[in-house]
Amino acid sequence: MALSFICLFTIFIRLVFPFIFFNLTIANVTTSSMLPLCHDDERSALLQFKESRISGDFYAWKFDCRPTMASWKPEEGNVDCCSWDGVHCNKNTGHVIKLDLSHSCLFGSINSSSSLFKLVHLEWLNLALNDFNSSEIPPEIINLSRLSYLNLSGTSLSGQIPSEILKLSNLVSLDLSLNDVPGGRLELQKPSLVNLVEKLSNLKTLDLGDVSIQSTIPHNITNLSSSMFVSLQNCELQGRIPSSLGNLSKLLHLDLSLNELQGELPVSVGNLCSLEELDLSANFLSSEWPISIGNLSSLKELDLSQNRFFGELPISMGNLGSLKELDLSQNGYFGEIPTSIRNLFSLEKLDLSFNKFSGEFPWSTGNFSSLKLLDLRSCSFWGKVSHSIGNFTRLQFLYLGLNSFSGDLLGSIGNLRSLEVIHITKCNFSGQITSSLRNLTQLMVLDMARNSYSGTIELDDLLTSWKNLEFL
Repeated sequence: MALSFICLFTIFIRLVFPFIFFNLTIANVTTSSMLPLCHDDERSALLQFKESRISGDFYAWKFDCRPTMASWKPEEGNVDCCSWDGVHCNKNTGHVIKLDLSHSCLFGSINSSSSLFKLVHLEWLNLALNDFNSSEIPPEIINLSRLSYLNLSGTSLSGQIPSEILKLSNLVSLDLSLNDVPGGRLELQKPSLVNLVEKLSNLKTLDLGDVSIQSTIPHNITNLSSSMFVSLQNCELQGRIPSSLGNLSKLLHLDLSLNELQGELPVSVGNLCSLEELDLSANFLSSEWPISIGNLSSLKELDLSQNRFFGELPISMGNLGSLKELDLSQNGYFGEIPTSIRNLFSLEKLDLSFNKFSGEFPWSTGNFSSLKLLDLRSCSFWGKVSHSIGNFTRLQFLYLGLNSFSGDLLGSIGNLRSLEVIHITKCNFSGQITSSLRNLTQLMVLDMARNSYSGTIELDDLLTSWKNLEFL
């Protein structure tokens, strides 16, 4: 009976198993065939774009870039463009929706007949850090109407930005920065910034750095209420900063540096409560310290340098407890530094140079232990530098020159082993040069001219420790 059962089971396996295996194989083939390959017309468009670019090992070596399209080799059997470097397809339709060719060693003009504009399903396009040889942005960019992300930064483009870009209403991120080249620069004049802000109101990121705009900041800037990043650096902007800017409550980063902006900073800037980075450097702004800035408790970087700000720094600046970088250099600030500056526990960079401060700097605090750069040059400070500077163990750059300090600084900084630059020329320091300077093994620049130090030390001994020294 047992033998009969075994025979029957063997017959069952021989008859049924091939059927099961066949169906599993068919199911697997069917599943594989359901995964969409890229479309023939889009593969062809990508290959035509590749052929229209000059690329290769020479450009990879010269520009330290990566020739992404070099891997697009259908002749070697890889015909599915969805698997090519920099190409991403929709998993359901197989259409190319994302193309990332940033820093890909591309060189050559781009024009209205470019096959790139046949990729009409693109939602994300990054061509940054290539060289399009002073080409203008073709109006055919409108064919890519589904774009939500467009990055053409650092691509040597020039000429007027076409109005067709303003019709890309799905754009959430637009970066046209770093296109100021000898052959010309990008311009946004017809259409204007007013038109762009009106039409592209969904933008969360807008970077037009180095684009020639030559206008005021429009009052309708408030249309960018969803924006978190706005950079209009070096855009030839003029006039006053409008108070409507204060309505961009979601802003994290605002850069208006290197323009010709004038007048006072509007009080409404204090409404930008989410702001983490504010750069207004290199303008003609003139007013006392804007009290409303004290409201920006999330601020990590503040650069007001190279303006015409004046007056005394208020106690309220101590409210900026999240600050990591503070640059107030080359203004007209005067008076004593408020002791509330000690509340800026997170500071890594503090630059107060070339102002008209007076009195002693509030050294007597250990709260600057995160500082990497301290620049107090030409500020009319006086008095002894506290030994507490020896607690600034992360300090890399120390600039104290052209002040009236006194006492022995070198005796206090011998253990600041991260120091790379020491600039203390014309400071009235005095004391003995000690062997503790040997501890400064990262030192590259030491300028201590016109002080009153004395003593001798073996130069060869120092140079053995200062292997990175470039200036003495």
